[in-house]
Amino acid sequence: MTRSLRRLWPSWRAHLSWRNWRQASELPLTRLAKRWTGPNSGTFAVRTRYFDDRLIAALQDGIRQVVSLAAGMDGRAMRLECPPGTRWYEVDMPEMVAFKEALMARAGMAPTCHWSGIGADLVADWYSELQEAGFDRRQPSAWLIEGLLMYLTEEVADDMLAEVTRASAPGSWLLVEHLDTRMLGEGGRTVQDAVKSQNSVMISARDDVADWLAGYGWRASLHAGSDPEIGYGRVLPEMPAGWLACAVQGSGPYPPLVGTTRNSRQAAQILPLRDSPRRLA
Repeated sequence: MTRSLRRLWPSWRAHLSWRNWRQASELPLTRLAKRWTGPNSGTFAVRTRYFDDRLIAALQDGIRQVVSLAAGMDGRAMRLECPPGTRWYEVDMPEMVAFKEALMARAGMAPTCHWSGIGADLVADWYSELQEAGFDRRQPSAWLIEGLLMYLTEEVADDMLAEVTRASAPGSWLLVEHLDTRMLGEGGRTVQDAVKSQNSVMISARDDVADWLAGYGWRASLHAGSDPEIGYGRVLPEMPAGWLACAVQGSGPYPPLVGTTRNSRQAAQILPLRDSPRRLA
């Protein structure tokens, strides 16, 4: 991986980089809690729940392959209840994968699926590594691209989406987060400074996410990150601004969004999820 991409790599998407996680592991729990909570914690909570519920919906729809690009310290493969036969692939920097594997072993965190950590360069031939790990492009899959695209140039993002599309059988799902273009201006200065403090830089944003995905054959349902329809009862500020998308590859009706994580079922009964991939024709 090139030095420039390492600098831009979205380690903060897991709220801490590999280096910062090692530093944070030595802090008292109370100090850790203060470090990773703050005015944007609601935004992270909604984003996490948004993707949790849609990944579970994909699994309930019959998907048995999940691929997370730049997964970082994402714990969904341990948190979510996966059906038997589910294969979960996480692609990230080799040192991140190695550290995560060691952490999982030390903490006794067992995946609820067949989990594979793949150390690969996402601007090189990462797909070959994915295939060698057992990924089957003939079967539908669910792809998660969370906290990544804003750190890549548009050219690199286009290449990545093209590769994902080539590897996706009809009926595959794609879950994407991207920045609102306002975040690269003065309105996003606070977040920009926070990202720079972790040796990263946000360089990309777009407001045409649905059209961009459609250009590659994906039919997307798109929400602003602060949209109350996906807020699960939370009222979020308009900034920081971003987009959350759930897209399906191929023709036919959108699969329904059904089910929630076990720990959130009671809340879902009180605040039913009104958004569904079916809401866009």
